[in-house]
Amino acid sequence: MFYLHFLALPMFFLVRADLAAQLTAINSGNTISVTFPIPVFTDAPKNYILVMPAAYLTLLVNTLTQLLCVAGVHRLTTHVSALTVTLVLVVRKAISLILSAAGFGLAHGGRGGTVNALMLWSGASMVLIGTIAYSVGSRTTRKKSVKEE
Repeated sequence: MFYLHFLALPMFFLVRADLAAQLTAINSGNTISVTFPIPVFTDAPKNYILVMPAAYLTLLVNTLTQLLCVAGVHRLTTHVSALTVTLVLVVRKAISLILSAAGFGLAHGGRGGTVNALMLWSGASMVLIGTIAYSVGSRTTRKKSVKEE
């Protein structure tokens, strides 16, 4: 995995102008200030104020949730088969898509914008039916193999 990621780093050289423009746009956006009370050996704690672009907080939360997700997937791969891991990830992506589409629909006053709700719900139901069928099928296969031993 190290080589896979390390060897991909030169590809960022090709889009360096776009990355610089995005960083400039993020840095010129709205800012937030966060106050950290740091206890010192005097009577009152000293307050440190950190001022940063608001988008950095979103990027930090996204990075932390991605870290938790990757750690969970690595832990899951040690306990179940590769097909089960794939199905769990498909369900996670489907739930993420549903939440994104619902959030997008709420942001546009319930109109849904360009999201086709019928296709979204039919796709989500197919994922749900497929996952249930796999879990039921793998449970009966596991019971048969235990009885044969």
